[in-house]
Amino acid sequence: MVAKRPVKRDDPELDEYDLGIIAQLESDGRRGLSEMADALGIHRNTVRVKLNRLIEKRVIRPAVYVDPRTLGYRAPAIIGIKVVPSEIEKVATRVAALQNIHHVHVCLGRYDIVLAGSLFRDEDELLSFVTNELSNTPGVVDVETMITVGLSKVTFAVVDGQQLEKQKNPREREAIGASLDEDDFAIIRELQRDSRQSAFALATATGMNRNAVAARLRRLLDQEIVRAVVIADPVMMGYTVMAMFGLSVAPGQIDSVSVQLQGLKNLQTSVLCIGRYNIVVWCLCRNLEELYDTVTANLAGITGLREVETMLILRTKKATLDYLQPSQSVKN
Repeated sequence: MVAKRPVKRDDPELDEYDLGIIAQLESDGRRGLSEMADALGIHRNTVRVKLNRLIEKRVIRPAVYVDPRTLGYRAPAIIGIKVVPSEIEKVATRVAALQNIHHVHVCLGRYDIVLAGSLFRDEDELLSFVTNELSNTPGVVDVETMITVGLSKVTFAVVDGQQLEKQKNPREREAIGASLDEDDFAIIRELQRDSRQSAFALATATGMNRNAVAARLRRLLDQEIVRAVVIADPVMMGYTVMAMFGLSVAPGQIDSVSVQLQGLKNLQTSVLCIGRYNIVVWCLCRNLEELYDTVTANLAGITGLREVETMLILRTKKATLDYLQPSQSVKN
C-alpha cells in the first residue's frame, strides 16, 4: 500500500476511463490493451496513453504478489516496536532499509512502528533478527512479535470493490514452492520489476528460450503461484486514512470471524496470528468518520469478536511486494 500523504497540486485528475482502466487491471494486472479497450469502448491507443500516464504519475504501480511461504519463508511475522519518541523516524528509516522487511508503518496506538511482511526462512532466523538486530537498535524500547500462520484475505483493489482470494494453507503453499526452480525464480524477479512485460521480454532478460518462458509464465499464473496486480495510490482514489486493527477472538471462533471479516467494505488484508492478537486487519477509509463507523458498526457486528485495538497509520516508510532479491534463492 502507498503511504498516506497530502494530495499535491500536480496530482493528475482521473476521469471515468482512467478509473475503468484501473478497475480492469485490479482483476488482472496483465490484461491486454485491446481487451481493456473493448471493455471500455475506447481506442486501444487511448488506453495505452492513459495507462502510461497512470504509471508515470505513480497513480498505479504494476506488481506481482506471491505468497511468501511459496518462496520458502516459513516464519513470516508481524513485529510491533515501541520507540523513544525522538528516535521514531531514525528507527523507521533504519528498519526500512533491511532486505527482509517489506512493510514499515509508523503508527499511533499500541506500537510506534509496525513491521509487516517480515519474512524469515525459519524461527531461528526470526529470533536472531529480533534479539540481535532490533533489540540492539538505539531508541527501541520494546519489541513484540506475532507469527503469521495464514492469510484469510488479501486484496489490492480500491476501485472495483473487493477482490477476494482464496488462500491455500501453509503446507500447500510450501509444497507448491518445492516445485519451483531457479528459472521460475528468475521469471518472478523480472515480473517484480515489470509485471506487464511480455514473454519475449522476459526471455530476453533471463536468457531463456521464449517458448519455455511462455510455458513457465502460464503455469505460474494459472496455478496462482504468481498474481499480477496493480497497486493504486489510495489518496488519489479518495482514501486518506489507513488503519490496522488487532483483533482478539473467542476460542473456536477464528474461522467464523475470518469469514465475516471478508465482507467488510474497506478491508484490504486479514492475517491470522499467534501472539497478542488472533487476527490483524488492514483497512482503508475515506476519512476518520468512516474509520469510526468501521469500528463501531461493522466490526461491532461480528459474532465471536471479543476485543478490537485500533492503530492509525501515520506514515508508511516502506511498502513493497518484491519478496525475491536480485541474487537471492530462498527455496532451501
